Amino acid sequence: MLEREARRLRACELDLSGWGVFPEKGHANIFWAGVEPAAAVRELFEHCEAAMESCGFARETREFDGHVTLAREGTSPVPADFLIHWRALVPIEGPVRFRVDRVSLYESRTHASGPVYQKLGEPKN
Repeated sequence: MLEREARRLRACELDLSGWGVFPEKGHANIFWAGVEPAAAVRELFEHCEAAMESCGFARETREFDGHVTLAREGTSPVPADFLIHWRALVPIEGPVRFRVDRVSLYESRTHASGPVYQKLGEPKN
């Protein structure tokens, strides 16, 4: 099902658009850059979400926020002043554009030593 939905993806250009952290309140441990146009990423998310629901998986309850993860806290805590410097970064100047022409499915598992990512597949067009 997911493979079928991923094959529907039409190549597109995306721009990095601002940055932030997850969670926004409390201890930030994921540092990200937003992507525009958000509609292109949202469409893929909604198709994949519907495919997963048809297989018996529950829909995500959190608001969708298309992004590129730039850094993630591992086994060592993020230094206290890192977040201050992160939030003081100057806005991105001009478009930082990249082409999206395929989707890969990854599984992430959190371990005491940090997250481990395993590529599960990439549909062929």
